[in-house]
Amino acid sequence: MERLGPVTVPALAGRLGMDPSRIEAALLALESRGSVLRGIFTPGAPPGSTEWCDRRLLTRIHRLTIGRLRREIEPVSAADFIRFLLRWQHLSPGTQLHGRRGIAEVIGQLQGLELPAPAWERDVLPARIARYDPADLEALCLSGEVAWARLGIEEEPPIRPPAPLRPATPAPAIGGAGGVPPPPVRLPCRSCYGRTWRSSSIRRRATSSRSPDSPRRRGKWPATWPGGAPRS
Repeated sequence: MERLGPVTVPALAGRLGMDPSRIEAALLALESRGSVLRGIFTPGAPPGSTEWCDRRLLTRIHRLTIGRLRREIEPVSAADFIRFLLRWQHLSPGTQLHGRRGIAEVIGQLQGLELPAPAWERDVLPARIARYDPADLEALCLSGEVAWARLGIEEEPPIRPPAPLRPATPAPAIGGAGGVPPPPVRLPCRSCYGRTWRSSSIRRRATSSRSPDSPRRRGKWPATWPGGAPRS
């Protein structure tokens, strides 16, 4: 029994060439001394079958099984996790995307991330898009595939207003109340009232007033951040 592992009476009787009743009587005697245990130990065993196993061997099997299960769910090392993130975020060499489709995929992956407008074209997109061309982002914005979308309203203008990018059809997780997605920010200017601002325009206007207390900044913030402004 110390070498066989979980076994049934018929299987043990066939192995030893003995009568099953004698095998069962011997196992009951060993059970009374605490040497063997009976139960269902093997996954997929037939219903109603009874298996017998040496107590020490069953303890070892249980310990090894728990160790294997723990190894299956244990977290990876920090180095492996960072390597995964770099590949997933298209930052590792050879994983960068290309062109407008690549930009749309990156924006879909990062939708809802609030960053200053200049950071998107200076740090985020060039690192993930091979031979990044700002004109591709402009084209996606003007075609309506990508929008600058606000996810909240702030009373005081920050020094660098965040400008989250998202696809025109955002994921439900970043939607508004009741799962309704917030509308894209429409920041009108003198030459194109009612049209979504181009990324270059947002970049220039975001850095035009450095001081958060400037009258120009305080006057335009309540109108532009909620998503609209009166005609001038």
